[in-house]
Amino acid sequence: MALDKRRLRSAKVSHGLLSAPYKQEYWWFDAADLYYRLSMTGFLLLVLPGNANMRIVYCVYLAISFLAYITYAKPFINDSLNKILMTGQFVVCITVAR
Repeated sequence: MALDKRRLRSAKVSHGLLSAPYKQEYWWFDAADLYYRLSMTGFLLLVLPGNANMRIVYCVYLAISFLAYITYAKPFINDSLNKILMTGQFVVCITVAR
């Protein structure tokens, strides 16, 4: 991680969202984030179609689990992108739980 930050500082550039912003060990995170978003929208419609309350429980579980993982892993090289992702996911958790 420190090597990535030193490389960014020496090049005087910052990773944007369109230019491989993830740490090398999290090269797969973009796909995982896509699957998470698909599960929060489309997949939950298939789970227990007659029981909306259980779908909300699954949704809250997915949102909190993803928040816990990104808080632990911090997949972005740039710390500000990690903070934005965590804040956004926290808002999702609050919104879904409400």
